Amino acid sequence: MQLDPYNLDIFVDITTNCNAGCPMCHRTNPKNKCKTAEWLPTIDWSLEQFKKAYPENVIKVARKLTICGTWGDPIINKDFLDIIKYVRETNKNVILSIHTNGSLRNEDFWWELGVIGGKKLNVNFAVEGISQQMHELYRQKTFLNKILNNMQVLSNTQAKVATQTIIFKHNEQHLKEIEELCYKHGSKYHQHIYTDRTFINNTYSFIDSNGFSKKLERSIPKIPENTSIKLNKNLGIKKENSKINVWYTRRQETKSTNSNNISCKWLRDNKILVNPDGQVLPCCYFANTHFFNSITKIENTLVTHPLIKHYNQYKKSHNVFHNNLLDIIKNDWFRKKLPDSWKSNNPVSQCSKFCGS
Repeated sequence: MQLDPYNLDIFVDITTNCNAGCPMCHRTNPKNKCKTAEWLPTIDWSLEQFKKAYPENVIKVARKLTICGTWGDPIINKDFLDIIKYVRETNKNVILSIHTNGSLRNEDFWWELGVIGGKKLNVNFAVEGISQQMHELYRQKTFLNKILNNMQVLSNTQAKVATQTIIFKHNEQHLKEIEELCYKHGSKYHQHIYTDRTFINNTYSFIDSNGFSKKLERSIPKIPENTSIKLNKNLGIKKENSKINVWYTRRQETKSTNSNNISCKWLRDNKILVNPDGQVLPCCYFANTHFFNSITKIENTLVTHPLIKHYNQYKKSHNVFHNNLLDIIKNDWFRKKLPDSWKSNNPVSQCSKFCGS
């Protein structure tokens, strides 16, 4: 199985800037008032950089662009509307899926975004509570009322609004209320997500943006009562009888090292990731560690793996600022070396951990 270059879902990451300070985010320093991690470089793509990375021949054949910032919120990008306009003018049928905390910009921006993006624009907002106090315990530096208002404005265009809630102990008793609040402000689909971040004794401690010690408590997944349930090893629990389908998602983690049990979810979805530095990578599980290590020069099992050593040896050839994306995904590393590693006795740990069974 290989990536189809004419039906790609491209994970687009165009900035390392963000207005929020979510304590468990990769880009945040939870010990320093949830400020940006000191090691993270400042990257914010211009329209011209975006066109270079994604020329018309790439945009025209893409099925979907998932603009979801691992390292920043895409809405903060200074040229964001121009970027969306370029994409839509180049390919009127491509699906645009944007993920954001939603606590940025004014009503004019959100209206214009909806008009430009049209009916094939989907925007996913993060709503973590029914009050500012509940919401901001995790979504530090964001404002619930502003988010809800921005959702409402966008919902009055042809664009589709979706929402998600990360479940913690402090909001687990209010999930239905959060859903209804989101529906009231234009959401057409809502997700509840159990985080896979690391807790110590089911607790995560941090210093909030005001300098106070706070903690997040893990919520243990529960099967809703009076509900038809389907269990899925990759996606978790599907609640079928809700007003809007809700996925209770938890990343699968196994210790399998047998490549016969590895089935790459991103490859099945024909999805590829481009990091803020322009590096093309198989998935977000590679990207998180790769980007951190490429800046900090810290070595771990991913960096020292022969497959990654080979990738880094020809790093520039895997970068969209040096080669066309459609050519990159056809090269030997993506078409042969990576898939062959799944059949070996030494697959990359990320592959075994997240796509093993």
